[in-house]
Amino acid sequence: MPLDFRIIRDEQDFGIYARWEDVQTIEDLDAVTVFYQPPVIRAEGEFTVNHRFDEKGTYIGIVTAEHPEDDRLYNAVFYFQVGGPDYGTLPWFIALVVLLQGIYWLSTRKSVGAGPARD
Repeated sequence: MPLDFRIIRDEQDFGIYARWEDVQTIEDLDAVTVFYQPPVIRAEGEFTVNHRFDEKGTYIGIVTAEHPEDDRLYNAVFYFQVGGPDYGTLPWFIALVVLLQGIYWLSTRKSVGAGPARD
């Protein structure tokens, strides 16, 4: 089965939820392509690509396979980042923990000096 492989810059910010339908909305795919391996059939059943990235950033990998007998295409789309930290959802998690801690402190706060009356 012939496979091709393409790497594009994620200029549209599709991110980790990038899908084939998103890729199809790109008007000029060649303009955002940083690497393209034309369709090839490998006898050993293994497909390997080496590419050196010159810029940090977010990218989308696209693998396309064409069925040799039927007129069907199979696509795989995946997001990845080159260079720099990827914090993902960590900032949201930290904000949630701080918010919950603040709510806890406010709900358990006692007035200073207002203890029970003593005889």
